[in-house]
Amino acid sequence: MDSLTYLIVPATLGLLYTVGLVIYRLVFHPLARVPGPKLAAATQWYEGWYDLFVGTGGTYWKEIDRMHEKYGKTRELKFPLTMSSQIHRSNCANQPP
Repeated sequence: MDSLTYLIVPATLGLLYTVGLVIYRLVFHPLARVPGPKLAAATQWYEGWYDLFVGTGGTYWKEIDRMHEKYGKTRELKFPLTMSSQIHRSNCANQPP
């Protein structure tokens, strides 16, 4: 095998893994049915963009508030969350299910 193969094989495997992960998160993951931006559902880049580049940085919390206004508030969760699966809830304590 030549040295080019050592670059192409890992790059191809990495690309396939990334595409598969995005498809899983958008279609098969339990949080896929939660309304919101698909980029935010597929990657952490959405949060990173707001934390690093929008305004003076660290403004993702403002974007979360805006998304709650646009997509509604989450009231009920019927599955356990992990570190990579987060739903931000906005003032749901006083709302009936």
